[in-house]
Amino acid sequence: MKISESWLRSWANPDLSTKNLAHQMTMIGLEVNSIFEDGKDIEKIIIAKLITIEEHPNADKLKICNLAINGKKQIKYLHPSLEQLLNETYGIIVY
Repeated sequence: MKISESWLRSWANPDLSTKNLAHQMTMIGLEVNSIFEDGKDIEKIIIAKLITIEEHPNADKLKICNLAINGKKQIKYLHPSLEQLLNETYGIIVY
């Protein structure tokens, strides 16, 4: 059975590290086979702030999207359905 450490700590939150908590659980008969850290292997994630969306002056099917990526303003040309693009893209978070 898999359980979330945050869920477990919502019920009992001893002052122990994750590794020590797993050891203590095993010692009382609740065997912990492995510990998996969500997000540890995630790489190449881009977090961008969407500043504006404007019509492209020379293309009906494109939009000009002004984005701030890592605090620097960048302009990207995107398909008119920004929502569709974001739903199909993995590894970019726009807020």
